[in-house]
Amino acid sequence: MYCALAIEIVAVILLTYFFGSLSRYALYRWTFGRIFLGRASHWEVLLTGFAFPRTSKIRVAVDALTTDDHLYSGTVADYFLKADGELSGLLLKDFKRFRHSHLEEDRRAGLRPDSRDYWTEIPGANFYLPGEKIANLNIRYETPPDELVEDVKRFLKSMSLGDSIVSIENDNETNPDPNK
Repeated sequence: MYCALAIEIVAVILLTYFFGSLSRYALYRWTFGRIFLGRASHWEVLLTGFAFPRTSKIRVAVDALTTDDHLYSGTVADYFLKADGELSGLLLKDFKRFRHSHLEEDRRAGLRPDSRDYWTEIPGANFYLPGEKIANLNIRYETPPDELVEDVKRFLKSMSLGDSIVSIENDNETNPDPNK
């Protein structure tokens, strides 16, 4: 009985761990996805790279509007849940805050500002955002630039363009700030 239990535990762990890769199969999605994972927290799927293949290193980035009208942007480092499964808070890294009041002042002064210039880096390693303060979340799944360049190269190679020469520049090598 213990051997059967150990086999079952290992099977469920592996089937869950490789969900992103195996979910392309309809039988897997219907059996494991609906039956076994139907009661899993939706926050696990939304705030991690759970639904993507393990080979891709997806970054989960969020823009969070707070109840006191501040806009923060960052990468999800961790998330916390209450006992009922609702979001208790987000731990962000590489975070910044949007200076909306400064943008509005410049607009009133007749300037035509670029909104990308109004993001301010916040010093620190981590930023905790309490769940009750979050009014709205915008969630993005970003592919690291190096992996994206490799995907584009593979795609272009598969197109069989003959003797065409294609050049791909990684903008992050020359400009590490993605907002510029």
